[in-house]
Parts: sequence; structure tokens; C-alpha cells
Amino acid sequence: MDLQNKKVGNDKMIKNNKKVIILSAIFLPFMICAISGRLVQSNNANLEEVNEINNEFKIKIASGYTPIYIHIDASVNDNWSNTASNCDWCYEKDGVYYIENCSIDASLSPTGSGIFINNSKYVKFIIQNCSVYNAGSDHLDAGIKLENTCNGTLINNDCSNNNFGGFLLNNGCKNNTISWNTANNNHAVGIYSFDHCNNNTIDFNIVRENDDVGIVLEEYCNNNTIFSNIAKDNGDFGGIYLEDYCNDNTIYNNTVGNDLTTDQNFGIYLYWNCDKNLIMNNTASNNYWYGISFEMACDNNILISNTANNNGRYGIYIERWCDYNNITNCEIRYNTIGLLLETGCNNNTFFNNKIINNSQFGAVIENYTDECMYNLFYRNIFNNPLGINAIDNCSNNRWDNGIIGNLWHDYNGKDENNDGIGDTPYNGIGGTGGAQDRFPIWDDGVEINPFPIELIIIISSIIIIAGTTLSIGFIFWKRSIKRKL
Repeated sequence: MDLQNKKVGNDKMIKNNKKVIILSAIFLPFMICAISGRLVQSNNANLEEVNEINNEFKIKIASGYTPIYIHIDASVNDNWSNTASNCDWCYEKDGVYYIENCSIDASLSPTGSGIFINNSKYVKFIIQNCSVYNAGSDHLDAGIKLENTCNGTLINNDCSNNNFGGFLLNNGCKNNTISWNTANNNHAVGIYSFDHCNNNTIDFNIVRENDDVGIVLEEYCNNNTIFSNIAKDNGDFGGIYLEDYCNDNTIYNNTVGNDLTTDQNFGIYLYWNCDKNLIMNNTASNNYWYGISFEMACDNNILISNTANNNGRYGIYIERWCDYNNITNCEIRYNTIGLLLETGCNNNTFFNNKIINNSQFGAVIENYTDECMYNLFYRNIFNNPLGINAIDNCSNNRWDNGIIGNLWHDYNGKDENNDGIGDTPYNGIGGTGGAQDRFPIWDDGVEINPFPIELIIIISSIIIIAGTTLSIGFIFWKRSIKRKL
């Protein structure tokens, strides 16, 4: 009787073990897929956001109204209300004026622009679902133009194929938003902000194949945000261009480079006293010359988490008296030269960047007319086996911070005390400056190619599955042996 009960108990345990094995085989692979899928989804969030603009977002075709041009001068009494009363394409709702559903051939516009709003500082308005083309060729003409105007929103419009610009903010425009628009194939510029235009937002626009430049801030345009735009295949001055005392702007999460042509020379270009700008999480790759460039006294800018890969000349180029800039956590790969400083650029800091697989040089500090001095490099990864990791032809630059230096792929020293710092300096920095890294990172202190976290989790999950299956199988085998005995 006891043997029979024991046999029944063993049979139940065997059945339960089988259930556990089956459930493990079904559930744990599902966990792996869910975890790895979630990680991939998280890591690609920014890319998907940009792809949504490029692939899914479509401009709604304007229909219904075909005025030759629209001009609202808010300095004229009741111009907004009179326009709303007399034009079907304009109306007022909840204190906001709307202009929408217009298709405008602006070739005969007396203002040079298709839609022109000026001197409107206090009225909130929205221009949406309009298509404007053939606007004039003057340097202040555009498909849609705001002048001395505030509190406007331009959304879901197509201003392509104009003779100068697609969208223009001019002369003190503040607190305006340009979102989800298209500005392609204009003869000069896609989106242009000029002359003391502050606190505006330019986001989620497609700006491609404009002859000179994609997006411009020029002459004292401060505190603007340029976010999540695609500015590709534009002309000589690149994807995003700031010139002449444009300060405290945020340039974030944009994609700038060439897909269809090699016309776009620069990804992001700051010129002439543009200071204290935040340039973050942009992809500035596949430009004909430079990924990101500062020139002529652009100081105290912060570059963080940008990608500057596959550019024809330099990933990052800083020239002519640009001081106190901070370049952190950037990926600089597959350029001819990863980064270049030349002519009087002092006190710049390069921290925690990956400078990898550039074909000639990883980093170059050059002395053409004025030395570049007191620049600091530490905790960077230099791995450029096809070329030379670094050249320093100036004096007084530092390749460590007094405690830790950089990781060099060709460092041949040792770390006998196992503190993660090489016991001897790295002397592989070429040039006339006699530079050395006194505290090079030992090769097991920082990984050049970290093992992807997704694979770590997948492999760990496989080990858990294998261990669980073997353990349950062993219990099943042991019980079956006992049952035979």
C-alpha cells in the first residue's frame, strides 16, 4: 500500500515536473523576446522619432482657396478681424485667428511673399495646411513670412520651390512656432530667422535640397529651440547654420547630412561670436566637409552626445579663436580626421568621446598663425589603427587631467598595480608640442567596444533557461530511477 501511494506520488511529481518544463520552454523564450525587444525599442527611440517625420508624416495637400497672396498688417486697426469677416480662408475661434487650406502661387505677390504677417505682436494666430510656391527672390522674401510678429504657429504647411526662402522670421519675431512643415527645393534657404528673433521653436520639419542652407539663425537670434528636424542634402552652408551673435540657443535631436547628393558641406555650423549654445543628441553624418564646425570666436558652447560620422573631412572642426567649448560623450567615427583645432582655440575640453576608425588622424591640434593652448583631453577613447591617434603641434595642451588620461589602442605599457592606469606615460602623440598622456587608461579600464547589453540579457536568459531545464530534467531522471528501484 505504501509502495503504491509512493508510486502515485512520484507519478504526480513527474507530471508536475513535465508541466514546469513545458511552461519554462514557452514562457522564458517569450521573456527573452519581450526584454530584448523592449531594449531595442528604447535604444532606437530617437531614431524612430526622426523616421516618423521622414516616412510617416505627410503634408496634407492644401485645397479650397487660391488667393494670389495674403498680407495682414496688424498695425492697421482691426486688420485681423476684417480679414476674418471678409475671407473664407480666415476665421477666429476662441480668441485665435486661423488661416488655412490655401494654395498660393506667389509669383505675382506685391509683397514678394505668399503669406506675409507683420506688426502682429498680441494676437494669437495659426497658419496651417497651406501650400506656397514661387515667392520672390529678394533676401527677405519667403513662402510664409513673419515680420515684427509674435505668438504665431505655422503648422502642416508646404513652402517648397520658392525663389529665396521657404519660411522667414524677421525683425524681432518672438514666441513663434514652426512645426511639422516641409521646406524643400528653395533657391536659398528652407527656414530663415533673421535680426533679433528670440524664443522661437523650430521643430519636426523636413528641410531638404535647398540651394544654400537648411535652417538659419542670423544676427542676434537668441534662446531659440531647433528640435528634431531633418535637414539633409542642402547646399554650401549646410543643414543648420548660426551666424553673428546668436547665443543661448538649443539645437537638439536633429539629423543633418547627405542622402541623395554630396552638396551639403556642413552638418551644424556656428560662425562669428555665437556663444553658449547647447548642441545635443544630433546626428551630423555624411556631410561633404564637416559634421559640426565652430569658427570665429564661438565660445562657451556645449556639445554633448552628438554623432559625427562618415564626414568627408572632419567630424568636429573648431577654428579661429573659439574658446571654452565643451565636447562630451560624442561619437566621432569614420571621418578623414576625427577632430581638428586650429588658430588660437584655447581652453576647450574634450571628455568621454569615442574617436574611432578615422582614416588619417583621430585628433589634431594645429598651429597655423596662433597656437591653440590649454585644451584638455581626458577619458576619451582613441582607436584609429589606419592612421595616427593624435597630433599636437602646439604647446601647453593637456592630454590628462592630472589623475586620468585617455584610452589609446596602441599603448604598450603595463599596469602592474592593477589600478586601471598605465604605469608609464603614453608617448604616441605626434607633433612638435612634445605632448604626452601621463595617466593613460589601461585597456581593461574602459572597453573600446562594450558588449551590447541586449546580448548580455539574452545570453543570461538562455543560461537561466538551460540551468532550469537541466535542473528539472535531473529531478525527473532521479525520480524515475527511484521509481524503478
